[in-house]
Amino acid sequence: MLERLADAALGRGDVTRADRLLEESVPIARRSGSPIMLTQALARAADRALARNDPDRAEALINELAEAETRSFSSPGMNRGIAASRALVTLARGDARTALRPLLESLKYWHERDDEGSFAVALRSFAAALAADEQTREAVVLAAYADTREGAIAKRRGSANERYGEQVYAAAANALSPAEVSDARKEGEALRRSEALRLAQAAVR
Repeated sequence: MLERLADAALGRGDVTRADRLLEESVPIARRSGSPIMLTQALARAADRALARNDPDRAEALINELAEAETRSFSSPGMNRGIAASRALVTLARGDARTALRPLLESLKYWHERDDEGSFAVALRSFAAALAADEQTREAVVLAAYADTREGAIAKRRGSANERYGEQVYAAAANALSPAEVSDARKEGEALRRSEALRLAQAAVR
């Protein structure tokens, strides 16, 4: 219930209320005894912490998420998501170069599983790390690929994923001409997933 109310608040642009509701959902989920409820609450609260650029809070929530996952159930997808989230904390602290490799591993994982939606979500955050690493054109190409292939949940208003797209295009506005941005976006929209992965791999030096 609180998560739905938080989504409604984000839809109205009331991020303060949304953050409060998502934070309140965590202790409720702890008391529920439901591992699924707890992991969902922790993941949503961590995502918002990243979206508002609060890496310390995000890290605390991600650490609890990892502990909860270890105690209750384990899945390769969850483990990969936790590793990627830790990399995003590193990115938020200003170390884009270190964040790139674990984010690339996430891309490989979702590509191997033929999961287009999860690949696109992972690619958006990878593109933000590229932009922070001053590989701006490549970041725009990959973000444009993600723009055309993400599902509605990935584009949820107020999510960290939404913020990463904004970061890419803000960096592009400062580093590239409008024509260069347009060309890069067209290139990204025309890529196949395997081509997007190869471009990402080439960017990790």
